Amino acid sequence: YLFRMSARDMARIGVLMSRGGDWCGRRIVSQRWVEESTTKRSDTNRNTGYGYLWWVGEDGIQFGVPFKGKTFSARGSRGQFMVVNPARDLVIVHRVDTDEDGQRVKTRQFEELLAAIVAASSAGAR
Repeated sequence: YLFRMSARDMARIGVLMSRGGDWCGRRIVSQRWVEESTTKRSDTNRNTGYGYLWWVGEDGIQFGVPFKGKTFSARGSRGQFMVVNPARDLVIVHRVDTDEDGQRVKTRQFEELLAAIVAASSAGAR
């Protein structure tokens, strides 16, 4: 059995992590665990490090895209991605319909999409 998580549920996890483990004023995950798990523990030679199940951007970079402040991501098979930027309380989720064989989004494709999203959100923040 393959566990499938909806894009909405992925976004909820991203928001929880972005807000230091707090959900609507209620502590769900300890802030210490959020900080510890999203701290680089090893180098990956991809401008990122790896924490506890999170890819941690070096100098705010995720998928080659610069962010202000700390950023981290979760990456799954066939193009399932979640990028979290707590400084902007920004969570970007990308989910592929894995129920269909052959469905896959390459990392480079997601990098291009992410760059466009960040550029659009930055333009709107001015």
